[in-house]
Amino acid sequence: MSAERVGSAEGADAGDPRLPGLAVLLDDDATTWWLRGHGVPGRARVRYLRHKPGTSVQAWVEIVRPDGGTEHAIAQATAPDDAAKLRKLVRSAQARGTWAVAAGSVVVAGHAADRPLPALAPVLAAGGTTLRHNPGRRWVGRSADGDLVKVGRPGREAVAVAAAHALAEHGVATPPVLEHGGGLLRLGWWSGRTLEHELTAALDGGALAGDRLAAVGALVASLHAVRPVGDDDGGVASHGDLSPDQVLVRDDGRLALLDLDRFTTAPPEADLGSFLGDLLARACSRWVEHGAADPLDEVARRAWGVLAPVLVGYREAGGTVLDEAVIDAGVASLRSRADEPWRRREPRAAHAVAARHRLVRTAADVLGRHPAARATAAPSLRHPPEAPRPQGWTDAVVLAGVRHEVLRGWPRPDGVVLLELGAADEVRRGAELHPDEASARARAARSPGAEIVATGTPGGGRLLMHPMGSDARLPALADRLARGERIVVHRPGRRAVLRGPGAADPYVKVTRRGRASDAVARHRVLAAHLAGTARAAEIREAGGDAVVLAPLPGASLLRLGGDAGVPVGTLAAAWGGVGRMLRALRRAPTTGAVAGLPVHDAEAERRTALAWVGPALERGLLPAVDRPEVEEALAELTQGTPAAEGLLHRDLHDQQVLVADDGALGLLDLDTAARGESVLDLANLLAHLGLRERQGLLTPERREAAEAALLDALDPDEVELARTAAYVRSARLRLAGVYALRPRWRGVAEDLLREALR
Repeated sequence: MSAERVGSAEGADAGDPRLPGLAVLLDDDATTWWLRGHGVPGRARVRYLRHKPGTSVQAWVEIVRPDGGTEHAIAQATAPDDAAKLRKLVRSAQARGTWAVAAGSVVVAGHAADRPLPALAPVLAAGGTTLRHNPGRRWVGRSADGDLVKVGRPGREAVAVAAAHALAEHGVATPPVLEHGGGLLRLGWWSGRTLEHELTAALDGGALAGDRLAAVGALVASLHAVRPVGDDDGGVASHGDLSPDQVLVRDDGRLALLDLDRFTTAPPEADLGSFLGDLLARACSRWVEHGAADPLDEVARRAWGVLAPVLVGYREAGGTVLDEAVIDAGVASLRSRADEPWRRREPRAAHAVAARHRLVRTAADVLGRHPAARATAAPSLRHPPEAPRPQGWTDAVVLAGVRHEVLRGWPRPDGVVLLELGAADEVRRGAELHPDEASARARAARSPGAEIVATGTPGGGRLLMHPMGSDARLPALADRLARGERIVVHRPGRRAVLRGPGAADPYVKVTRRGRASDAVARHRVLAAHLAGTARAAEIREAGGDAVVLAPLPGASLLRLGGDAGVPVGTLAAAWGGVGRMLRALRRAPTTGAVAGLPVHDAEAERRTALAWVGPALERGLLPAVDRPEVEEALAELTQGTPAAEGLLHRDLHDQQVLVADDGALGLLDLDTAARGESVLDLANLLAHLGLRERQGLLTPERREAAEAALLDALDPDEVELARTAAYVRSARLRLAGVYALRPRWRGVAEDLLREALR
């Protein structure tokens, strides 16, 4: 798998070592030069690219000839040892009477050679012209007499034919079917413009006639009134891929639906969410195009502002749907579209992909809080009224004219919160957030060089900033920074992790004086019982207040889960490996060195959860709930029958496990090892999988595959499963507190709290 990607896109502009031809197709100049070098004149532009990492690349290439004419081609690149696919494309071109050039691991051919689309060559021979082409999947164009023609794999057209007949019977406007069969679908051409052409100004903050958008809602309601074909399973007739470019505004102003290829049965929010997802995606691209001048949240609000009249029209026409369901479906739709700019080779594609992935993580919270959403929404548990302004807290602070945002925090029993701040230069700084001036001054008196800074937020407390690299309780920190190492994580007064600039540079954990030896001892105990199921980092150096660890190869489970280019099977195999690792730890004897580890039992877990969620509730960072309600949710931990004691990692989640290219696992942060109920690590992993889905970092399908593989490999018994549920509830409460202190994820934290308390 490739280590570097553009967002979660199918491939990366950095290339693919097994596919040297990818580098050619990622650059239009390189493609042009490659073609010219093989006797094909003109200027090439790759219009669409599909990349299967390590396996193949297929692309639609548009070539503007020297005479100004345009021709279309398909390109294919494979690994050097897989030339058979290239030979098939060459033979297909010969059989269909078109050209092909091949060199090395790349073939470019006239698009009539598209072998999985046998109906395409006759259409082109009869004078058909190309509008869009996804090689091997779908071609759209016009026939010589002006009809709309779609070519797919044989048999795929049947869905669209049945849908067109069903809509026509119920009076829903859609172009008539003139001919079909063998992968060919010919439709009558209706003149007009698709709705997308009218949306640009609206997404840029301008106005769009509400009547037009309400009419779109009514059109969708009429679609949903069509009786579903076959078993409706409680759903409605669904377009399956509704977006503004699937709505035709005819010359007389009437609306019609286009592209019924994915007609299906689904909940009503599926179509409206698909429409919203497309709006969000388009707005992201416009946002990038305009230089990202406005906050990204504003992109979501503008998209919702376009959809709101659609929902009004839908409901006035008899449709029923909750805004919350539409928002959830919209985020899922955006997630599925997140990598499109890369595949479509849009300008600044990498920025557009990154923006879409960022919006996937925040859109649900932004839209759920937006007044336009609440104005049309039924009462919702997920998006309650705005909470009072948090007290004793700030999300950001300006230091020396530079805005620093709170990345994460660690509450202390004395009311102080240790913070990690980050600025645009990616330099991270530790700080202490004190509830008042007196507390900050008392601490500053014991910290030479420390500076008290007002947060600038009413009721936001006082920040105590230490000089860069200074931490009186971590004296080794300044020395490590002087060596050129940079901070990865800094928990003031407790711990810091640093690393040099090189890829092979080790990680350095800085602790309080005398604490490093305990960390080393725990690391070695846990490493000794992995039984070959995972690698542990080699300890290169250990002193009284620092541990130097060799880096481990691989990408984290979190990264693999969010990478659409990683097959579900590969992800499941990695999670199965984690299950086997937990099984090895469960079998570890609790004697000898293991017996010397600290105990983390159910009571300790209960206290840990309260230590995190309590301060977040007290500061108003989470919806107000009674302390007894939280205590009740945690009561099962100490009242239930405990599972067997075992060796624990104690802080195991999807960023602590790396997966190397050969599938081998690496385990991080072994210095938290302890003894306790063996299900604690399992529960923490399951809670994090749910968290990642809520964050938009993991699809439901991939989460389900990961959970199934993990549980299948570990094979917990009934007692362990019952205890796992109790520990998962505790983990959700703890994570609610953790992520409430991370401003970008506060909406997710609220969801975790409600889920734990329901």
